[in-house]
Amino acid sequence: GKGVILKPRGDFDRTALLLSYGQAVERLGGAYVTTEDSGTSQQDMDIIREATSHVVGISPRLGGTGDPSPSTARGVFRGTLAAAQHVWDRSDLEGLHVAIQGVGHVGTHLARELHAAGATLTVADVDESRARQCADTFGARITDVATIHAIECDIFAPCALGGALNPTTIAQLQCKIVSGAANNQFENETRDALALLQRGIEYCPDYANNSGGLIQVAGEHRGATPEAIADKVEQIHHTLLEILRRAHTEGESSHVIANRLAEERFLK
Repeated sequence: GKGVILKPRGDFDRTALLLSYGQAVERLGGAYVTTEDSGTSQQDMDIIREATSHVVGISPRLGGTGDPSPSTARGVFRGTLAAAQHVWDRSDLEGLHVAIQGVGHVGTHLARELHAAGATLTVADVDESRARQCADTFGARITDVATIHAIECDIFAPCALGGALNPTTIAQLQCKIVSGAANNQFENETRDALALLQRGIEYCPDYANNSGGLIQVAGEHRGATPEAIADKVEQIHHTLLEILRRAHTEGESSHVIANRLAEERFLK
């Protein structure tokens, strides 16, 4: 599930709004546990914590594991490594060109991981200051957020909002791999997953690729050690490699295989 707060028009008291949301979560009695996502932060979760215990991703000083964005980015990085292994039979990203669409919390952490691994970066964001920061810090080239998907690169990483993959953008892709952190990357799952398959572009299914942050906060909720959480995030590499190899063997899109694998695990 997702918790959505509609932003009021004009000026508003953010703390009061977050506390009101926390009270709504508390009334659910633990049936729903909330955490940060687009538009919220660890600091916001600390405020919500004043109204409910059913919140994760809170500060370590309050007993939490902190911002899950680095874990999300780490998982995407590990998934990208798996895709590179599958496509090019290589265990590194040295010299590969990655185009990152959206360099917010997760996108910036992903850029850091990729830069450290020797990748060349092109970035775009609706907030130009974020893109400039990546350019200054990681030597990234900046391009327009509306056209970054169409640049010639090895890997396209959609890390903004959903719907980045649709008939128009898929036809314009000039990459071999799509591996990003955004949720709901397809405008239409069945149609667009098939279009990528037909173009011979490997796709790292979003909910498998970006699961690192959820793994972290789920571990926090269950009292797992930081070491156990980190190890589980690293295993995203194995999960993605299994999905991509199985998709190749069965002649299906990786999206179909990810769903099938999830269903198989649920039924165990």
